[in-house]
Amino acid sequence: MSGTQSDIINVVSGVAHAENRETTQKSYDDWTKNYDEDLGNVGYFVPKRAVESFVKYTKHVKVEKVLDVGAGTGFVGQYLRTDAKYEGVIDILDANIEMLYLASKKDLNFRNIIRHWVEGKLPVHDESYDVMMCVGSFAPNHVPVTSLPGIFKCVRKGGLLIFTTRVQSPRSYKQEFDELLARMELDAAIKRLDTYEVVHFENAEKKINSAIYVYQKL
Repeated sequence: MSGTQSDIINVVSGVAHAENRETTQKSYDDWTKNYDEDLGNVGYFVPKRAVESFVKYTKHVKVEKVLDVGAGTGFVGQYLRTDAKYEGVIDILDANIEMLYLASKKDLNFRNIIRHWVEGKLPVHDESYDVMMCVGSFAPNHVPVTSLPGIFKCVRKGGLLIFTTRVQSPRSYKQEFDELLARMELDAAIKRLDTYEVVHFENAEKKINSAIYVYQKL
């Protein structure tokens, strides 16, 4: 463990406010060993809540292939297997090789494990997935807002996009994020199905929120 709950929050804050993407990834390298336990201790259930949306919006939809972008140590994949009882293809993608290695050891039957700095178009075929999920990675010095259109290309028309960002992200990032989504809606590239807020760390004394977005690719 990193220590007390306060110690864990300080580690999280250090990652969230890193100076650049390289520093962010170095922080994840150092944190990987304690990552799952630490986030469990502070009640990080945003991936679980996102998978609940997956269950809700795929009840009458055939889903065979899911891409988890910014997968980290595989929380989303774990909840897809255990909570959603999803048995189809899951490919995971992340910039951090240490976290991907840990995810690979979880016996979650990932088809492809891809290391990639998420910028622009992803190294996968266009319109090759039924659902794209990205939980916890749309944040400063993680996945750039400008990557949204390229990421969305991986989902087939009619497919689902389920992703999150922190409500308390620096204003410039959150504002740019929402403005780009709004423009893509006006361009009839995507259709919003749902947006709602959840507590980011349910066991932490100081409550911050994450927004969960559910869109359909048009």
